[in-house]
Amino acid sequence: MAPLNTTRRVLEEALALARRSLPEEALGLLDRNLAVAREAEDSYSVAVFAKNAAIISSNVGDLQRAIDYYAEAIQSHPGDAYLRIALADAYERLGQEQRAREALSKCCEIALLERDEDLLKILRERGLCSGPDV
Repeated sequence: MAPLNTTRRVLEEALALARRSLPEEALGLLDRNLAVAREAEDSYSVAVFAKNAAIISSNVGDLQRAIDYYAEAIQSHPGDAYLRIALADAYERLGQEQRAREALSKCCEIALLERDEDLLKILRERGLCSGPDV
């Protein structure tokens, strides 16, 4: 596992590049470090780098790339329902409603299992997760 300070430093540098309107440079930095994290089997860093690469990709309108990054982040942290919400949003923006519903359905399972009231509220506002309150 990469030291937490290394992951933090890389993330801060990538986000600074993105704020300076250099998203491709930010994504390049994240991609290089994502490859290192994969090789080291560092699931935390993989999830952090992939999630932030997904956000940057989404912000520049590259939704398919964002979906790919979100999928990788979810693979590293399958219990993170908020990643699945972001994935569903990207699918919806691409008009892939069925895939969005599948991602949100898994969110309901996670929210109910973890008794996450905030997440359940978000999902119920979307017409999902009907059933007893937690």
